[in-house]
Amino acid sequence: MRVSITPYLAWQIPAYDQAFAFWASAIGADVFDWGPVGLESDVIIAAGPRDPARPNVVATTHRSSLVGTCKAIVLIRSTMDDDEAFMFGAHELGHVLGVGHSNDPDSVMLPELDKARRAPYIATALDVAAAKQALGLGPDEKDDGRQHGGYDDEAQK
Repeated sequence: MRVSITPYLAWQIPAYDQAFAFWASAIGADVFDWGPVGLESDVIIAAGPRDPARPNVVATTHRSSLVGTCKAIVLIRSTMDDDEAFMFGAHELGHVLGVGHSNDPDSVMLPELDKARRAPYIATALDVAAAKQALGLGPDEKDDGRQHGGYDDEAQK
């Protein structure tokens, strides 16, 4: 999928490169690549306003039916550092891949990620299966669901 990011958020490109790699490692396929800014991209990452009704929400993904090929818009609703941009980027790109929220406390797809968490978040077996199903990729018999990607803020510094 071609991803574009608005110039205002261009400083987050390295963090999203890590999020691209997180999902590529998890599902065994490169699915994201940078494309031109605009509606001809499959995914647009843009800054969005804070929602007063949901003040703790820092990023959201919206399925799109806009003109062009755009399938989803990721709105970043908060300022964040590189580690947070990677963590929330991996979560939102999971939604782009068709992965819903998880109840697994280790999953990057938890409804609310903890910015202060020290242990890595991972793509669990259920996360990987949902992404592969949405992409039309077959299951991986070797997939144990516990060694995919991972958010480790110490390793990202």
